Formats: sequence, C-alpha cells, structure tokens
Amino acid sequence: MARTRTRARRQDPEVVRLRRVALDAAAAGLFVFPVQPGGKLPAVPRHSAERCRGRGICAEGHQGWEQRATRDRAQICRWWSGDASARFNVGIACRPSGIVVIDLDTSTEPLPEWGGATTGREVLDQLTARHGQTLPDTYSTVTPTDGEHLYYRMSDGLELRNTHGGHGHSLGPLIDTRAA
Repeated sequence: MARTRTRARRQDPEVVRLRRVALDAAAAGLFVFPVQPGGKLPAVPRHSAERCRGRGICAEGHQGWEQRATRDRAQICRWWSGDASARFNVGIACRPSGIVVIDLDTSTEPLPEWGGATTGREVLDQLTARHGQTLPDTYSTVTPTDGEHLYYRMSDGLELRNTHGGHGHSLGPLIDTRAA
C-alpha cells in the first residue's frame, strides 16, 4: 500500500498574528473586518461603482463593510487564511461593536491656542483638566503616524456619530471620533 503525504501549507507568521488579533477582538465582543495592508480602506469585496454606492444595502443585496463585520470565527479564519496574500490589518466596526474610538492625531505645527500642543493627546489632556475630569483607563493602540486610538464602550441607547478635523462638533483640534 502506497503512503501519500500531504504537504502542509506554510502560514505566514504575520497573518497568523493578525488572525489572532481579529479572533481576540471578536471574543471580546467586537465586530471585525479586513482592512487593506498599510491603509485604512476596507478589504471586503463589493460591487462595481456603477452598480453600487458602496455603503448600506443596495438593490442587489450588497452589504457594506460595516454590515459584513463579524464575530464569526469561521469567517475571520477565511479572511485571514494564513498566506501572505491575506495580510489584512484588523478593522473594528464601531457601531455594531457598541464602542466609540477617540482618534488622537499628531502635527508638526504647534497649536498656539493650545499651549503649543502638537498631539491630540495633549489637547485631550488640556480639555479634561479644564473640566476637572480624568479619562478612565482603557484599551489603546498606537497608530502608524504616532497617534493614538482610545477605545470606550458606549452606553446603551447612546447614538454618537463620527467627527473629524476639529470642526463642528468635534472635541478639539487633532482629535477625531469614530462611532457610527
């Protein structure tokens, strides 16, 4: 009787690490989706621009990245399948996960009206001090541009929106929020 050997597919260590990050996030109750390597854009397939606007549910049943974000282990393992072609970053869909992310950016130009601050962290610290508050400890990550993301659970029933660029209803310059 002849014995056959199956060759195990070598898994890229970075993809294995990213899959573990995605699985850990899902186990913590967060909805994840793949993000293009080295970027911020979702890497979930979608219809062509002529047939679909790329968000929400279209007439053909397309679901956007937020609707396709998941906690399903099998889907996560398919997205981060093990070879180098699946080196997706891990995105977290804030709305379905019930979280708000405070995105603290950096700048090379000091902000005179904020005591020369060059980071969103410095602006946020000044804001909390002005109001006699402190932020609770939370999970945080460093961004590729030396910024910081702070993750907080939203209270049930609270509906927050994204803010950007220190304009309108944002907390301040160099501070964005991600919620819905």
